[in-house]
Amino acid sequence: MRVRRTSCRLGEEHGQSLVELALVMPMLIAIIIGIVDVGWLAYSYVELTNGANAGVHYAAQTYATAGDLNGIKAAVNADAGNLTGITTTLSNVCTCSDGTSGVTCANAATTCVSPARIIDTITVTAKATAKPLFKFPAIPSSMNMQASATMQRQE
Repeated sequence: MRVRRTSCRLGEEHGQSLVELALVMPMLIAIIIGIVDVGWLAYSYVELTNGANAGVHYAAQTYATAGDLNGIKAAVNADAGNLTGITTTLSNVCTCSDGTSGVTCANAATTCVSPARIIDTITVTAKATAKPLFKFPAIPSSMNMQASATMQRQE
């Protein structure tokens, strides 16, 4: 009795790697696109935060710039140049260093008597809507972001 040898050898699996690549590639591409999208949204938030920071730095220069909302908006938009549709709001709160009550920013110069100093707390809030680069089902088509920066100045 003769034993027949089969022509199929173990280890000869031509094309197996190509099939595995074809099965895994869509998942890898989806992961890479997701990482790029998360990176874009993080970058947009950093831009918005830097814009709010630039706005509060502009406002803290002098008493006149502390109320210049158009100048603050220009500073925010210039620093967050890759974002559009930024809404900027400003909040000024004035107090006296000696604790005098009834102080507002309008009457601080006459209410805070020397040696007390006027403490002006400035907050700039920037809001924008960021859109992901790619659209996926079950993921929102836009995200609302908000960043605030606060600084105190004394006169």
